[in-house]
Amino acid sequence: MSKKNYEERNLKFETLQLHVGQEQPDPVTDARAVPIYASSSYVFRNSEHAAARFGLSDAGNIYGRLTNPTQDIFEQRIAALEGGVAALAVASGAAAITYTIENLAQAGDHIVAAKNIYGGSYNLLEHTLPQYGIETTFIDPENFEEVEAAIQENTKAVYIETLGNPNSDIVDIRKLAACTHGDNKGEAAADYKPKEPFYILCGWMTEKDAKAFQNDISGDSRIFCLIDENEQEDAHKTPPTKLKNPKLFKPFEMYTKMYGLPAYGEMDPTWFIAITYSFIFGAMFGDAGQGLVLLIGGYLLYRFKHIDLAGIISCAGIFSTFFGFMFGSVFGFEDIIEPVWLRPMDAMMNVPFIGKLNTVFIIAIGFGMGIILLCMIFNIMNSLKAKDTEKVWFDTNSVAGLVFYGSAVIVIALFMTGHKLPGGIVLCIMFILPLLVMFLKEPLTNLVEKKPAAFEGGVGMFIVQGFFEMFEVLLSYFSNTLSFVRIGAYAVSHAAMMQVVLMLAGAENGSPNWVVIVLGNIFVCGLEGLIVGIQVLRLEYYEMFSRFYKGSGRKFEPFRSDAEAK
Repeated sequence: MSKKNYEERNLKFETLQLHVGQEQPDPVTDARAVPIYASSSYVFRNSEHAAARFGLSDAGNIYGRLTNPTQDIFEQRIAALEGGVAALAVASGAAAITYTIENLAQAGDHIVAAKNIYGGSYNLLEHTLPQYGIETTFIDPENFEEVEAAIQENTKAVYIETLGNPNSDIVDIRKLAACTHGDNKGEAAADYKPKEPFYILCGWMTEKDAKAFQNDISGDSRIFCLIDENEQEDAHKTPPTKLKNPKLFKPFEMYTKMYGLPAYGEMDPTWFIAITYSFIFGAMFGDAGQGLVLLIGGYLLYRFKHIDLAGIISCAGIFSTFFGFMFGSVFGFEDIIEPVWLRPMDAMMNVPFIGKLNTVFIIAIGFGMGIILLCMIFNIMNSLKAKDTEKVWFDTNSVAGLVFYGSAVIVIALFMTGHKLPGGIVLCIMFILPLLVMFLKEPLTNLVEKKPAAFEGGVGMFIVQGFFEMFEVLLSYFSNTLSFVRIGAYAVSHAAMMQVVLMLAGAENGSPNWVVIVLGNIFVCGLEGLIVGIQVLRLEYYEMFSRFYKGSGRKFEPFRSDAEAK
């Protein structure tokens, strides 16, 4: 891929305001910033050079009142920022208004102006310009019928000020502009039909739909479409959210919406909850027979009734079946197939300082640690998009939190596997430094963002508050990690409940009561399936989503006609 030149690059607002007009350093001084040229006069090399300058065949400086290099660059930047062809800088707002009207109108022409404009602007239009044959009709800019009625054949402009005087009124510019157009955009004011109805439709479209709409209206001169691609973080300009996921993940959008839709630009966690929810459910409800029942039953309900929860149950059934084979359990029977991995109730391992502990408990905690680290990475990614310095570097789930918790995971893993632990200095860097960064997150954020350092309530109160916050942070790390023990606990509980069912059915005697077995399986599927489903969702929301996901978006609601709505 060839490198784009300067003209081909889609430069952002911040770059344009700094570099347009002086893309290269000043040729005389190599200064990066634009020099301020205070000269009123300029030297011509010879008489021919002067003639060419005054004849405008050679672009360049003539006299300070006409051109100035500093002013020229300023004008270029304003034009670039506003998307215009050129700009003209003058000494005052009054001069700019006068220049504009004198450029648009001459003797015999007419202006429509808002009543709530600055007094100096009013005097220009009411008293000065009539001496030059330019008349003005003053209207209420909020009364669009009055605006339409005021437009004449010789009207050249509708003049408003974006903040009215003296109450800072805000005029709906789009509606006002629509009053100045007839059926055809750009038609002469003489042909304007003030009573012709017009419609203004404002809303959000996907990028794909916007391009398709532009193609559809390209041949219709009666329609004018303005697409604003500015992604400024403005409450009035923040786009709504439209979720887009593969069919397999689609049912899990229900869980995402229950927590809150992602804001525009925020990560959509639907794929994440689809994978983790199904996997964890399967680990807690591992039975090949019951898993197949959930898979088939959920699929049929989703296929014919389009129930999202049924689709979720079907996906969970896939992993329940998988872990059923891993645990060697089919409808509670553990003597039909051999486990590929282990049996939850029998597998034990030695833990230093604790003794024997169920293996699935250890695996569950290790899995939880990995998930928490992954959620921290997601938080850093989301915070980078949002340009939130504190949440990127200094927060509990930021880079500092990732280093601290990741170090804890590494040390625990080394200890449990009998490996040598890092030295004291390394441990200090791994633990003390990130904790100190999180403790000083507010002043560090202010330092990075070049804001004045402020300790609300004084330094003493800051230290006390920070101490308790650090205690809460450490407690949350511990409790959140320990919460994943429930994965192993429910895996053991499921196996134990099915053993009770088989015992009641007399399976140990070799002649089981199949009615009891069937009813027991139905009971366990219904009761424990419900409990496990709720517990997994709790893990998703409290241990995972809370670390990286805000869910502060608003729903994209496309326009529908009455017929389509029905």
